[in-house]
Amino acid sequence: MSLETLLIKHAALSDLKRELKSKGIEELNLCTNRKSEEVHGFPGMFFHDGPSCLDSFFEGFNAALNEASEFADEGFFEESWSDSVAEGYVCQHCQNVRRLKRQRVKASSDLGQIRGAITRVGRRLAKEQAA
Repeated sequence: MSLETLLIKHAALSDLKRELKSKGIEELNLCTNRKSEEVHGFPGMFFHDGPSCLDSFFEGFNAALNEASEFADEGFFEESWSDSVAEGYVCQHCQNVRRLKRQRVKASSDLGQIRGAITRVGRRLAKEQAA
């Protein structure tokens, strides 16, 4: 892969990561569990108060994990999450936040691989110049 291709992929992944973060914040602010009030004197700006569905889920999950730590396995989180979603404790916006976070983590991982490849190319070029 050429250096130019690596740089183009790096820029695209950086933009994607930033976009996913922004969308995640927007979705979190739309959580139906939080109270939203317009900021006085700033039309269109809202102050969000209270825990989101995600905050409530993680608080409950951590409490359950502390109580049943010897029974918790790798599927414990997914099972707890699925139960909470099925029972309606997690709104669609908070589910979207989690989905966007997964995509952002994947983009971050891919970005790390691209950075590693750029570093290897740089080392190879430095070695060629030194010779």
